[in-house]
Amino acid sequence: MGLGFLAAIAMEPIQGTAALGLAEGYRLEGLPEEATLWYVRSATLLGPDDEAPYLGLGQVAEDGGELEAATAYFKVALERNPRNPLGHYLMGKVYRSRGQVAAAIESMERAVALQPDWVEANLELIGLFSVAGRRADVARQYAELRRRYPTLDPDALEEMESTARLLLGEPRRRKA
Repeated sequence: MGLGFLAAIAMEPIQGTAALGLAEGYRLEGLPEEATLWYVRSATLLGPDDEAPYLGLGQVAEDGGELEAATAYFKVALERNPRNPLGHYLMGKVYRSRGQVAAAIESMERAVALQPDWVEANLELIGLFSVAGRRADVARQYAELRRRYPTLDPDALEEMESTARLLLGEPRRRKA
């Protein structure tokens, strides 16, 4: 972003959601210091009960490999809103990175329970079940995805089925 844009922002009062958007933009651009400053500012503007700035701060920490800090931020976010599926999803990914598979599964199951149609969270849960050697849960979760998405793009469905078979240790189907 140009300095003129930032100078214009500095002279105008900014709302919490705008500060949050700027923080996310900086995070996605790989500018963690700027992102952190704007997430902190958005936390001040949005108030003490809003979890979104803490999710962002956790993502900045995770992006920087600071898994303990990420865990702490995600815990704060989930204290503020325990029904946020993204918070549970992000916490599950950090737990997985830390090698805490049981905790990762628990977090991912919460994310899926709160937002059952979230394909990415379901696939992450299938992967965690596989890591944990829980073949029956891999099969159950995959069957649930197929049931939930009968009109899914055939190529995407084939890829999901292939991944599930691989995770279950079954041979891949050959194309006719």
